[in-house]
Amino acid sequence: MHESFPKFVQAVLATARLLAYTRDAFIVRKIYLQLSALMESFIRFSQLPSDDGKLRLQKSIEHLADLIEYVGHFQKLNPLAILQAQRALLLFRMSIIHASSDVTPSRQPAAGRKKQASSPLSDSKKKILTFIKQSEQTRAKDIVDEFATLSSRTIRRNLRDLMHSGFIRKKMKDRAVFYTAGE
Repeated sequence: MHESFPKFVQAVLATARLLAYTRDAFIVRKIYLQLSALMESFIRFSQLPSDDGKLRLQKSIEHLADLIEYVGHFQKLNPLAILQAQRALLLFRMSIIHASSDVTPSRQPAAGRKKQASSPLSDSKKKILTFIKQSEQTRAKDIVDEFATLSSRTIRRNLRDLMHSGFIRKKMKDRAVFYTAGE
């Protein structure tokens, strides 16, 4: 049994508890699919730890954490259940990092550096980035309104990619979400 197994079980159970609070069938299906992907990644990583397996597992954790964050913002669920799921995922992620400290993540950026994009930014990402740079703080709603030709899902994905690449930062104040240009 892998040493991160208890943290894995806690993360799965905390995330599965969200299903009890969710009435939206689409969200239930997304959580179920992300949990399935996480379980598959963990099983593969437990059987044969490797650099690639660790990166896949971390990506699965990241995708599930993003989904939980989305559910926390746009669904009216028990905030305690959301926080417990986020905490359990974070602890699980930390246990994976500590358990396999001999495996070095070669594709992750060093702290404080921007991720180097493997390909140039798409036109929509460039436009969103330019729009965010024009003001000190840009609300997510303003971005969606400005780029009405893009779906809100595409905008969220582009914002997440820009954030992970270090081009922008996300700030939350009350229930509003703001984006600022990164350094």
